[in-house]
Amino acid sequence: MAIWLRERWSGMISGWSDLRGRFFYRLIWLGLFSACIPIILAGTVYYQLAVKEAYQKTEEESRVSLKFVQDRMESLLAGIELDSFHLAMEPGIVQFLSEQPDRHEFLSSKQMLAALERKKNANDFIGEILLYRDGDSLLNSVYYGQIPLANYPFMKDIDSALNAEAQWLYLPQAEHSGYLSLIRRLPLMSQDKSKDRLIFHIRVDLLKSQMSDSYFYFPGKSLLVTDAAGRALFHSQGQSSPGAGELDDANLKRIVEERKPANVFMSQDGNGLEKLYSYQKTSSGRIYISLIPKEELYRQLGWIRWMTVCAVLLLLLVAVLLTIFNSMRVYSPIQQLLKHGRDLSLGWVQHHRNEISYIKECLNYLNRETKSLSTYLRKMEPDLRERFFHKLLEKGDAAETAC
Repeated sequence: MAIWLRERWSGMISGWSDLRGRFFYRLIWLGLFSACIPIILAGTVYYQLAVKEAYQKTEEESRVSLKFVQDRMESLLAGIELDSFHLAMEPGIVQFLSEQPDRHEFLSSKQMLAALERKKNANDFIGEILLYRDGDSLLNSVYYGQIPLANYPFMKDIDSALNAEAQWLYLPQAEHSGYLSLIRRLPLMSQDKSKDRLIFHIRVDLLKSQMSDSYFYFPGKSLLVTDAAGRALFHSQGQSSPGAGELDDANLKRIVEERKPANVFMSQDGNGLEKLYSYQKTSSGRIYISLIPKEELYRQLGWIRWMTVCAVLLLLLVAVLLTIFNSMRVYSPIQQLLKHGRDLSLGWVQHHRNEISYIKECLNYLNRETKSLSTYLRKMEPDLRERFFHKLLEKGDAAETAC
């Protein structure tokens, strides 16, 4: 039973040895794996640590960067709101609004238009200023002057403005011209639901230019500004106002509903892409939101993967060269021995692709021949003893005869 088990085990080992290939190639693969595994493990661990550190750094820099943008933009928007307030309190504007519709004096109209033009020229962000008096057949504009309301080319904007309260709003036709509108209901201190409107058209391209951030540049990063209700005012990329799909994003609703003045979190958007959301809320109700794709965050660390691959390939090359050099030194005597054994075998040993199996066959053959020779000598041992004694006797007889 023990002999049978030993034979089965030797057969399995021999078969597995044959599958592994020649001794020379086994040494090469051993060197390859011994070089690859530590580098891959080290690269993976370092990559995970780098991702964690990069996320924390991006989170902090995004918060600081958004604060800088918020301060700069709030200064501009608050300045425009203050300009509109001061304009509404101008004596020429107050005098004009106190007169009966369509019965304005020439002097008050001139003073009113001069006040509108001064305010427009004082701020490069203001593209147009409109003043409309409820029930008046004329519309007052810096660009057109006093024009009949029916002749105004953007009548849809006036209709939308009359139905809106004091707020920042994209008017239908002004938006196509690149304007974001600030609407004020006049008179300021009145509780009446009058339809007197002061409208500022603000150039969105200049506002968006102020959203660029030199402190923290990140590919794919975008900034979004909304009002307190979550309606988008402007976006740093693409169109002036984001699409409806982005406004319906659950993460933006979450930001609007949260009571925290600032926060940073990672979440998926409506398209299933993970983004890093960072937001700041102001006392005016506006919300500044920074969006950074997680994919771009990982792309910034792609160099670690390439460095790991290059290091593995380099070490594999070194391992192959060292393995070849050392293997040739070790393998050369064995190769000569195998060649000599094949020359002497004369067909009594089957040639294998595996050198170890071939050497085993040679040693087994030598062992069998040694045993055979020992048996033959043991069988011949009695004949040799008899011949030895016979020789001794012959020498003894010869000596007696000589005497």
